[in-house]
Amino acid sequence: MLRTIDLSRSEQQEFAACLGGVITAPYGESFDECLKGISASRDRMPSRLLDALVSFKEQSGDAGTMLIRGIPVPASLPSTPTIPYDSVADKVIGSEKYLLLVGSIIGTPIGFADWHQGERIQNLYPIRELECVQCASNAVYLEMHTETAFRPTTPLHLALLCLKADPRREARTVFCNLAEVIGSMSNEAREV
Repeated sequence: MLRTIDLSRSEQQEFAACLGGVITAPYGESFDECLKGISASRDRMPSRLLDALVSFKEQSGDAGTMLIRGIPVPASLPSTPTIPYDSVADKVIGSEKYLLLVGSIIGTPIGFADWHQGERIQNLYPIRELECVQCASNAVYLEMHTETAFRPTTPLHLALLCLKADPRREARTVFCNLAEVIGSMSNEAREV
């Protein structure tokens, strides 16, 4: 079952206020300073959200997923870039601090040096030249996959934040409860 938290208007305002003083960008060399400022704001975030995140960290449930609705997003977002994000000059959107605070409560934000230049926050969006390619910057259904399956260690959690509305309600994020799938497999299949 998907755990869902709908932030009330007052919780959204409280969340925005708790991170209002964080102005450092969470990219490159300023990441650690930014994370320190964000972490100091943790006790001022909406208590219901904090409690839910701590609970999720301790027991992520059978499906291992949580949906949080109402995370503050800047009222005016920049136009969607037409080039990969690592080539964009001004990377800061303004939503990163919310994603980073949520992520830092449920785990430790990580990045891989050879993937998106090691950034812990990775902004992904459709790029016209890649629209039919199976990658994170496409415009087609992304086939089922495991994040960083090619690594000896993989992240325990993956946090996604959608910035732009989907007025036609066509966007989908699909997840699979692997514990349930593995539990249904024979011992022989599991050994493979």
